[in-house]
Amino acid sequence: MKRMFLVLCLVLCLASGMVRAETKPLTVGVLPVIQALPLFVAAEEGLFQAEGVDVQLVPFRMAMEKDVAMTTGGIDVNFGDLFTAIFLKNGGTDIRILARNTSSLEGARMFGIVAAPQSKLAKVTDLAGVPVAVSTNTIIEYVTRRIETRAGVGADQVQLIEVKDIPVRLQMLLAGQVQAATMPEPLVTLAQTKGGRVLADDAGTNLSSTVLMASKTTIADRKAVLVRFFKALNKAVLAINGGGPKIREIMNRSCNVPAPLHESYPIPRFPQLAAPSEEEVKDAVSFLEDRGLLKAPLAYVDLVDGGLIP
Repeated sequence: MKRMFLVLCLVLCLASGMVRAETKPLTVGVLPVIQALPLFVAAEEGLFQAEGVDVQLVPFRMAMEKDVAMTTGGIDVNFGDLFTAIFLKNGGTDIRILARNTSSLEGARMFGIVAAPQSKLAKVTDLAGVPVAVSTNTIIEYVTRRIETRAGVGADQVQLIEVKDIPVRLQMLLAGQVQAATMPEPLVTLAQTKGGRVLADDAGTNLSSTVLMASKTTIADRKAVLVRFFKALNKAVLAINGGGPKIREIMNRSCNVPAPLHESYPIPRFPQLAAPSEEEVKDAVSFLEDRGLLKAPLAYVDLVDGGLIP
């Protein structure tokens, strides 16, 4: 009888632990960028709650702070680009990309190479011999180099100069302190309104994606929660693609849309969640390998697990 009582107590304790694990908020690190809009919409419109999952968005101003939180277990899910995931994995954090939530393959511009208003640059081939402001060893350098290559401009023909702070890069471009710079949206559009000219962008190229990633421990422990999390995000995508003033208000407030664009910047369309393709992951890994930035080769299966996408 005593043994049965002890077994019952053990079962109840385990069950209690499982409940606590399931009711613990799923913490998600986010940046105030357009690509994170589905996360903000799902949170503000109660879509996570409707799926029975408690999600806590943890805002960061800088990607580095967010990624450190991922390595130290401060967040469960991380939002970033492919390079974010590759560098985390290369640094010893055992993560997997679970879903791609945006992609320039869909025809949406995420980055553009912009000429200064005062410059005479008109096309990508004009960049030969012209310094271009970027942040090196990032997705921005990757997009810049791939666009140049596709236009027939060799890497040895274009000098990239380091300007990590994006607002400073924009100011330098508009002031003519640099003749060209690669910028993210919506700053590409803002630069256009001030006389800048887009020489090329990544729309339709499949060069840039943003993804959601988690540690293998989180994936193993919280599979059901992650599936419901993704269901809510897919519902947020439908809401965003339907448009409306509420979506615009969330976008302007949460995604750092510059005030001059609050009424005119188009609400982007988002695809349903999917795993990134093997081709795009391999190309990003190859780019970093060629620069000696990876400790060891990384295969697609080392980085991607799309099995939880509903």
